[in-house]
Amino acid sequence: MTGALVRLAMFYKGWGRYEQAVPYYVRAVQMKEVRTSFDPRLLTDLESLSDLLRQLNRTDEAKKYDARRRELIDQQISREAQSATK
Repeated sequence: MTGALVRLAMFYKGWGRYEQAVPYYVRAVQMKEVRTSFDPRLLTDLESLSDLLRQLNRTDEAKKYDARRRELIDQQISREAQSATK
């Protein structure tokens, strides 16, 4: 399901219909966030969403998604470091 949402977002973005693409990216991100396991595609979706929001001059929103992406990266690095020491 999330893949279809991302494809729709990419379709609208490709046609220059940026405002219409945003809700699809947001929903895909929300759905991936509730999963119990880490999905690396979430990082890509967060980056795509923040880039799109910057194109729309919605920089405050973009910063929020950038911060979430950095937080997830830090969490994953920490998990990997912990498992490497076991």
